[in-house]
Amino acid sequence: MSDVFISYSHTDKFFAELLRHKLEEAKLSVWQDRSSLAAGDHWREAIDIGIDGSSVVIVALSQESTMSLYVTYEWSFGLAKEKPTLPVLIGDCRPHPKLEPIQYIDFRHHTEASWDALVQRVKEIILDSDREAGSAPVGKKALDQLSGEDKELGNKILAYMNRKNLRLLSYDRVRSEKMSENDNKKMQEFVKRHPQFRRARLRKGAGLAIV
Repeated sequence: MSDVFISYSHTDKFFAELLRHKLEEAKLSVWQDRSSLAAGDHWREAIDIGIDGSSVVIVALSQESTMSLYVTYEWSFGLAKEKPTLPVLIGDCRPHPKLEPIQYIDFRHHTEASWDALVQRVKEIILDSDREAGSAPVGKKALDQLSGEDKELGNKILAYMNRKNLRLLSYDRVRSEKMSENDNKKMQEFVKRHPQFRRARLRKGAGLAIV
């Protein structure tokens, strides 16, 4: 398990090495392909394991990396695994449409303050993930305890939290995952009706927690 997976074109290896050094200085563990893995099953397996075991994927964006099939595979696999993805712009380029909505950090003219901001952002992402993640899945008994008109919604929420191994869940996530269109007020009323849940204040807004 590592804190950060670095996705980069080997043309940008000097930046990637400096990034790894800065992250490790900040006591963050890093997965970085520093070998010359050949394309094929061995490469794909190693990359999949590295991304799956990391908390954050940093993508070094440059003209070369945007044209790299390997880099594209890495960040797209990370997004598919719902890994927080942090693009870092190191050269003028046009990011892939799936990366464009994600706010990037501009490192084309970086300073020491830029490195500090990047490290702080990574730590914030990891902290957010830790707050949402739990240590134990939800048991079937909790699912069976729900009743009434909220049963379907409760089952969806608990099944999702069980599948993702979460103890906290934002109301925004409930809506984005199509579990419910209820606004925050209605979600809070739902929580009050069921002892399996309690209200929770997440960094990303209001939500619920499993008791």
